[in-house]
Amino acid sequence: MTASDVDNHGPAQAIEFHFTEGFREQSAQILCDGEKLASFTLTSAFQTGLAHIEILQLDEGKEVAIEIGDQPLRATAVVDAAHPFVVVALEGDRLDLAVLASRPGYV
Repeated sequence: MTASDVDNHGPAQAIEFHFTEGFREQSAQILCDGEKLASFTLTSAFQTGLAHIEILQLDEGKEVAIEIGDQPLRATAVVDAAHPFVVVALEGDRLDLAVLASRPGYV
């Protein structure tokens, strides 16, 4: 089952989660309605700052949680078709989320 299997929200949208700066061998997971949709380990690339991109089909209006680490840092974002790019950075002991209308660029 995926988040798009649950109704009462808009149609499924491709949402890109871009994990960028500050990650060093941290476990991560993306959840919706308490269900784990994806899990992976993150390490930010020195030259680009990019650690990982995860693309999921999610229903518009759903709240998605991003958890990092064993005693997880947690942040949430609401799926919005007009802003399908979620950029996640680790800033010290907190997650910094930006929800964007256009795909971020990396050098």
